[in-house]
Amino acid sequence: MDFSDDAVALLDQDAVRIEDMKGGILGSFQAGVSANAIPGTKLLGLNRLWFQSGGHPEIRDFSGKTFLKLNKEDGWGFRMGQSTDGTRLLYDRYTRHVGLAQSLKEDALGLATMGMSADSQRSNGELVRVIDTTSGKQCFEWDSKTDLLVEGGYHADIDPSGKLVAILTQTNLSVYKLPEVCTAE
Repeated sequence: MDFSDDAVALLDQDAVRIEDMKGGILGSFQAGVSANAIPGTKLLGLNRLWFQSGGHPEIRDFSGKTFLKLNKEDGWGFRMGQSTDGTRLLYDRYTRHVGLAQSLKEDALGLATMGMSADSQRSNGELVRVIDTTSGKQCFEWDSKTDLLVEGGYHADIDPSGKLVAILTQTNLSVYKLPEVCTAE
C-alpha cells in the first residue's frame, strides 16, 4: 500500500486498486501475485506508479499498462524517495561485496550452522541511486564502503523538486545537485 496527497494504492485480493481520497476509483489492474512475492507499489505523481511483484520493477499507469521496465537494484533495504511529480526516484540500499575466499568461508559457516550465522549477512556498503522514471536512465549514484550509519535508518533523500539529493554519513551531510537530463544507462 502507498498513499499521497491525492491517491492511495492498495492490494485487494490479487489486484492493485488506486483510489482518490474520496474513495473514487482511479484505476486497477491484476497484480499477478505469485505465492512467494508480495507486490510493492509507490505512487509517482498523479497518474503513474512504481510496481514490483517478484521480478524487475516497472513504471505503470493506473490501469496497469507498463511504460518502463527498470533494473532490479543491488542490495537490500526498501528506502525510496521521490520528487513531487514522480519523475525522479531515489533508492537507498545496503550492499555486501566480499571476495571469493570470504564468500566461501561464509557459505561453509552457514552450512555448518544451518543458516544461523547472521554475522555474514551484515552490509559493508551503501548505494544511493537516482533514476528518471520517464526514461529509466540513471541521474546519480553514490557508493560508499566507509563512514556508514547503522542499517535500518534513512540516510538519503531527494528534495521535492527532484534537483537535489542529501546523504548523511557518520561525519557529513552532503548535498548533491542532480543534472537536468539523466543520461547514464
